[in-house]
Amino acid sequence: MGVRAVAGAGVVSAACGPFASGERPGVAPSQVPATIRLRLYTGSPARAQAYDQAFVEWKKESPQITLEPELTESAGPHTQALLAQLAGGTPPDAAVSDDVDGTIDLALDGVLLPLDDQMKAARVSRDEFAPGAIDYANVRGKQYGLPSNGYTTLLFYNRELFQKSNVPLPPANGSWRWNDLQEAALKLTRRDSGSPQNSQWGLLPSFQTRYDIPSVIWQNGGTMTDSRESPSRTTLDQPRSVEALQWMVDLRQRHQVMPSPQERQAL
Repeated sequence: MGVRAVAGAGVVSAACGPFASGERPGVAPSQVPATIRLRLYTGSPARAQAYDQAFVEWKKESPQITLEPELTESAGPHTQALLAQLAGGTPPDAAVSDDVDGTIDLALDGVLLPLDDQMKAARVSRDEFAPGAIDYANVRGKQYGLPSNGYTTLLFYNRELFQKSNVPLPPANGSWRWNDLQEAALKLTRRDSGSPQNSQWGLLPSFQTRYDIPSVIWQNGGTMTDSRESPSRTTLDQPRSVEALQWMVDLRQRHQVMPSPQERQAL
């Protein structure tokens, strides 16, 4: 069948059409019986329940197409199983992937099947999806996956602490900028050098390399590498990237609006 697998970033994508073994003359593709192997990971009971409900609806709407889900509980084992299937020549027809780098690599290696023709035939437009999500699995102008969910970075704040410190609440219109966040964090910080338990910090950001650091760099107009699809070097030494990284470091080292590693351990 020349089956090629799927992947995308938090994305579901079909790797081959369900009728890759040959369409029947005079019969609409949607009426041709077929079986689709679908590799997924559940991640949580709620997500597993959502999949079960989706499979029930699928059977109602497309009874002639049989789904064979291959489920694992978490992303790590799921990715390992998918790569093993690819290496063994037994890939699924479709799969979910959270790994943008892996998706790009598989697409460039010719493992994935572009979905542009299928999307056009089904009248599925890129405009139906959030720009960042749909671009995740777009490689060299071709679409290799469709978003099934997404991730973002959120800022939670304690309204009571803001009010007690007479600090204006973050505006509902999202007009806050880095300087506004930094200024509020400075006003909210109450440090007791002898007792971390009696201290109050204005900010507790995450510094995850995969999500948070790139997010700040991109917000500032910087980049991580010279090319998204075929990177040859990092660009963390470029002005906008350096500025973003310096801002994050200054929050802890210069402005001290967050607990130090020692203080966090004491807590």
